[in-house]
Formats: sequence, C-alpha cells, structure tokens
Amino acid sequence: MEIKKYITENEPKMLEDLFSLIRIPSISAKPEHHDDMLACAERWAQLLLEAGADEALVMPSKGNPIVFGQKIVDPDAKTVLVYAHYDLSLIHISEPTRQAEISYAVFCLKKKNESMPACSTCLLYTSPSPRD
Repeated sequence: MEIKKYITENEPKMLEDLFSLIRIPSISAKPEHHDDMLACAERWAQLLLEAGADEALVMPSKGNPIVFGQKIVDPDAKTVLVYAHYDLSLIHISEPTRQAEISYAVFCLKKKNESMPACSTCLLYTSPSPRD
C-alpha cells in the first residue's frame, strides 16, 4: 500500500492514539503526577502491542516507570535501538534561552500489517528539558 494512502486511511486512528497520550498530564517534574506517569507508560505499552510489538513492558524504576518494547523481525538481523521520552516538562514561553536546548527523538515502529511495504510509522517527540 502506498504510504500516503495508508496515512489517509488511518489518520483518524493515528490522531486518536496521539490524543490519548496528550490527554494524560504526564509531568515527570511534579510528584503529584506519578499516577499519570504510570498511566501514560501503560498507554504506550498498549499502543506498542496494538502496533505489532512482540512484547511491551512497563518496568518500575527509582523514578518514573520505563517502557520497554521489542519486535523481533529476524533474529539474525542487526538490532535497532529507539530511545524516546513520554513525559512532559514544564516550560514557559518567556524562556527563550531554553529554546536552543530543545532535543529531538524519533520513535519508529513497523506496523503490524505485513502487506505494507517496508516502512515505519514515526513520531517526533520534542523535549524542552536540558537533562533529556
């Protein structure tokens, strides 16, 4: 299937998946949002499984939970590691000096539909936190 056609046909679900994450106030810097961080981690694990991951785990840590997922396409193929953040950081628009510190991470996961050409769905996540 052509990628533009796939995106057009699946855009409502893609947007709903994105909005389901945005609705969770996963603000890692505020301890009162610990339960929200857990809810967001669990939502990510669910989305990974729905997209075809073989495994998706929410693992506790000393801080906020870690989400681990994997898809083994070919055990003999090279491993690709994707690292991303699912938390929000508080930043005020009046902090222009922080603009230069924004980092980017790309999260890619091959869709479950095997009839698709070799392509991935990618989300671009921006993180305004200098510690990220």
